[in-house]
Amino acid sequence: FAPPSTTPLWTYDFSDAQSTGIYGITISPDRSTVAVNGKFYGWILHAANGTVRTEFEIANTESRIALSRDASVMAIAELSGFIKAYLWNSSQNRYSLLWQYKVPAGSFINWASAVDVSADGSTIMAGSLIFLSAGYDGTIYMFDTFGDGTPNWVLPNVGDEVAQVALSDDGSFGAAVTWGDLANALPDV
Repeated sequence: FAPPSTTPLWTYDFSDAQSTGIYGITISPDRSTVAVNGKFYGWILHAANGTVRTEFEIANTESRIALSRDASVMAIAELSGFIKAYLWNSSQNRYSLLWQYKVPAGSFINWASAVDVSADGSTIMAGSLIFLSAGYDGTIYMFDTFGDGTPNWVLPNVGDEVAQVALSDDGSFGAAVTWGDLANALPDV
């Protein structure tokens, strides 16, 4: 079986952009917006034609940007340890910071390693990589998007890095995948 030949709707060249490579891409569930990010820079593109809606600096990430259904809410997990929530500001044509949460420091700066936003924009879920004096661990966090940035709950000791998190459309159900602990004594999902 050969797939039909396809012609892209549009392309975008990131070769001259302020990035060390592309680390993530997300399409908003309503198909209006594409978020692309490198380690230190992000672009929000109109999905219909690939034009740049806004671009911004990121303080070091290796996970994809998370978007709500209509891309009005955006979240970023940074290797600097911050989980950041943003709201689209149409009058300024950019995202404005709602809050940021710093993963508590351990033996080193702990990473915020994964993030997701529910489609309705009400909930943010994030994961971390905790550097212990001997080994690693992970933690999962759940936030109300329009709260003050204090987690609703925290699930610690899930093994190694939380590599990805996912939320249902209304934010009432979440799942996380970890690298698991080095002794394989804890579940990975």
